[in-house]
Amino acid sequence: IIVLAYFGSQDIFQRVYASRDKPTAKKSMLITAVIVSSILLLTIPLGLLARIAFPLINPNEIIPTLIQQVSITGLIGLLIVGYLATANSTADTELLTVASNIIRDFKTVKTKNIIVVSRLIMLIIGGVGIAIAALAKDILTLVVTLINLFGILGVIILTTLFWKRVSPISAT
Repeated sequence: IIVLAYFGSQDIFQRVYASRDKPTAKKSMLITAVIVSSILLLTIPLGLLARIAFPLINPNEIIPTLIQQVSITGLIGLLIVGYLATANSTADTELLTVASNIIRDFKTVKTKNIIVVSRLIMLIIGGVGIAIAALAKDILTLVVTLINLFGILGVIILTTLFWKRVSPISAT
């Protein structure tokens, strides 16, 4: 499901939109999926080792505890900054791509108003995301829910790209 979830993620659409043609989009998606899946699979042993080292800790606090307990003092700040930079980079990519998809799907926005409308859409989607995060029980539940949702979307996206009988009419 994690591999399928990658194809349902919003940042994949950036690669599709930036591609010259459909074969280039397919190739970039597959290469990136292999790379991202490999990186994700490498994090599993890290989580397992952290769970063995800190068996009584709340799963939501594993990464910060691991950084704090295992890292060299000077390296802790750098790791935290990297962790936050990754979160911010992912968040802005997701928000921008969602706004682009909505504008692209509805095509009712005039060219001169695209920036204003996309900013409004990002503000609304960001607000909804903050509300969902505030109401969630824990981060693990959110992650599992998103992986399942993106996994479903991944199947749909892969089908539209690789199944020869899909047409623009059937995709809508």
